[in-house]
Amino acid sequence: MSKITWGSSAGKGRGVFAAIDFVPGETVETAPVILIDAADVPNEGVRDRYLFDWGDGRCAIGLGYLSLYNHSDSPNVLWEQHSDALTISMIAVRRIERGEELLFDYKCPEITKAFTA
Repeated sequence: MSKITWGSSAGKGRGVFAAIDFVPGETVETAPVILIDAADVPNEGVRDRYLFDWGDGRCAIGLGYLSLYNHSDSPNVLWEQHSDALTISMIAVRRIERGEELLFDYKCPEITKAFTA
């Protein structure tokens, strides 16, 4: 059974949803990324909304469900970059109930494992 699924998100198009309950600090998803030069994506809106800043002049295209997560100023997941593995993990920052949409703050840089209870 998959831990997450995608579906329709009211007013946002598609979104990612919890298929099980998650506890703070639990990995929701780890997915591979494709790196591209940020200069190859001149539209800042595209970079800000659909790509992850890799921090070295490159952006990451998220595979798996990564590109379907929606924004929230009160996120329930944060992302963690794994440079050597070329992956990103989504990590629960609070208890998440089955069926709840998984949301992260698009303006927030990667996390350093600072979780809330």
